[in-house]
Amino acid sequence: MGNNITNACEATLNSDDKILFDCNVLMYLFYTYGSYSTELVDVYKFLFHEALNNECKMFIPSIEISEFINTYIKAEYQRYLRRKHLKRMKFDFKHDYRSTNDYKETIEEIRSLINRQILSVFSKLDDEFSQIDIMNIYHTPEFFDFNDRYYCKLAEKHSLVIVTNDSDFSNLNENIKIITANRLLLANSTTK
Repeated sequence: MGNNITNACEATLNSDDKILFDCNVLMYLFYTYGSYSTELVDVYKFLFHEALNNECKMFIPSIEISEFINTYIKAEYQRYLRRKHLKRMKFDFKHDYRSTNDYKETIEEIRSLINRQILSVFSKLDDEFSQIDIMNIYHTPEFFDFNDRYYCKLAEKHSLVIVTNDSDFSNLNENIKIITANRLLLANSTTK
């Protein structure tokens, strides 16, 4: 059976829904310096507030915390390069950026954001990695993203709804519920 994909603009959330917001959506919600489409951000903010208002259970696994932190830091590094008119080839992330005050401030922002905002509304999800079969997640290598495939395994195991804007989810044959505003994902939906 194919993906059960719902348009984010038409989705309704119920109090018994268990939700995993994909990292790209977390960035839309919590990274204020992204040059994201306002319309896109508004759609996902509405879903997030609806989840809060309906007291849906929202979960976050450690792998997603890691992905969020790394994505956030890399975005701040790119922003720093633009602000300082630096080239990545001449100002290395590990050797140059990590020793700046900007990097230290970014780490403090992330710590505060995760502890005060994200973990105050999201429950930590123990993923029981040793019990999840990952041998069959390597199909369609041209679209392979371990984290996306792993989120699908977690969604199956814990009956989670994935809220994402990542079109890579269209290449998965998992029987999971996805909510998205991504046009490519919606075009490939089996449940339009």
